[in-house]
Amino acid sequence: MPTKRLVLFVTVVGVVLLIDQVAKWLVMQNLELGQSWQALPFLQPLFRVTYSYNTGAAFGMFPMASSVFLVLAFIASVVFAVMYFNFGSEVTWLSLVGVPMIVGGALGNAIDRLRFDYVVDFFHVQVANFANISNFADHAITLGVILLFIDQVRIEREEQAQKQEVTTAPVEEHEGIS
Repeated sequence: MPTKRLVLFVTVVGVVLLIDQVAKWLVMQNLELGQSWQALPFLQPLFRVTYSYNTGAAFGMFPMASSVFLVLAFIASVVFAVMYFNFGSEVTWLSLVGVPMIVGGALGNAIDRLRFDYVVDFFHVQVANFANISNFADHAITLGVILLFIDQVRIEREEQAQKQEVTTAPVEEHEGIS
């Protein structure tokens, strides 16, 4: 296992976990459950910090399924870690950063589920009739998935361009063949 890859993986996972857990701790120490704080008044009413929790998945789906999501988070973390360390040498920074962001986010929420049996949420976004409260781990997972998606699109475009080059290569004419 390449040392640089291991160091990058541990660093990104560690930074995501640290920011996630410290942010959640600060929210829990300074706000009552359900209380909001307008951290950036110029973003009102689009964004505020609201102490909330979620026993289910994103957007409150599957409430009371905390233990299921705890197991899924650990399985996903192992699968992504194995995938990460089996990447070939042609892997780009998008995947090398995206995968540990997903793992760090999954573990951040798993820590909450182990400690509290729910996930602490606090980023409260409201646009028109859409409202969502999430946390740093959720955003790390989302950004990690976006990075992997961009990398996959890039790979597919490169492969398509290579196929195009092969199919449009000039065919040499051979004398004496009719």
